[in-house]
Parts: sequence; C-alpha cells; structure tokens
Amino acid sequence: MILNEFDIFQNKVLGAHAIWEFSKNFQQTNKEKAFPTLLLTMPVLPLCLNRRVVNGIKERNFKTGSLLRALEENKDLFSGLQDRMESMANLTLESIYLGSVVGLISYDRDRSLITSTIKSLPSKIKENMMKNSEYMDIINASRRIGAWFGLFNESEILLYFNLKF
Repeated sequence: MILNEFDIFQNKVLGAHAIWEFSKNFQQTNKEKAFPTLLLTMPVLPLCLNRRVVNGIKERNFKTGSLLRALEENKDLFSGLQDRMESMANLTLESIYLGSVVGLISYDRDRSLITSTIKSLPSKIKENMMKNSEYMDIINASRRIGAWFGLFNESEILLYFNLKF
C-alpha cells in the first residue's frame, strides 16, 4: 500500500500531540485556569495542519495582540476554516480518542472539556521531535493557538474566526 504525503502528514499521533499542547497552553493562559471545551478544540488541527497558517503564527508572541495582528495582517489565511474544520472533524475526534487512550489528555464528557493529563513528554520523545523542524513548527503553532484561545471567551473566538457550531 502506498501512502500519500497527505495521509502521512495528517495522522492521529501528531494530532493528539498538537491537541495536548493546545490544551496545556490554553489552561496556562486562561484567567480561570479552565480547560478548553471540545468546541474550542475543533479548529486546532485545521489550523495547525495548514502550512500557511503555521508559517504565519509559529513564531509570534503568546500575547492577545499577536492573534489579533495575525488575523488583521493575513485575513485570507483563516478564510475557509469552517469548511476545513468540518472536513477534519473525524481526524480531530480520532486524535482526541488516541490522546486519551495513551494518557496525554482526558475528555470529560459531562462538561465537554479536554484536559491535559501529563505535564511534559518523556525526554526520548522530545529528542526525536527536535530533529524534525516541520513537526516542531506544528507544535509551536498549537502552543500559540492554545495560549491565544485561553485569553478569549468562546463567543469572541467564534466571532474572530467566523465559526459556527
């Protein structure tokens, strides 16, 4: 069986890691130290697995203004996010499931929250990650998205990204 680049790139392991980083950073920057809801997690992979988005945000600051500047400077960068989010919903849900099975995250069904369950990855995994710059770019983007989303309420995020659930 021949795998194409798209299948290799958009895999559940990478997705689970990106969602874990997102959840950790969301909780760290949120005023109430809350965890992200499932709804706020749905745009993470469509953003982090888009090369243009990653290149546009991977090195920005973690402050509120950085997200707003990114949205203003690159208005077309985030267009189509609703469609990408809908088409990647299965990958996101499968990544959440995998992340919960391996102990990276936990999904609280009653409150619809994604919680990070470990503080850091084993050193061997970190070493391997550092060798792949594209992987690290995706992870850096997911950290920023988590930090930014943690600074806003759900209504603001839906408004800024023109998302509907």
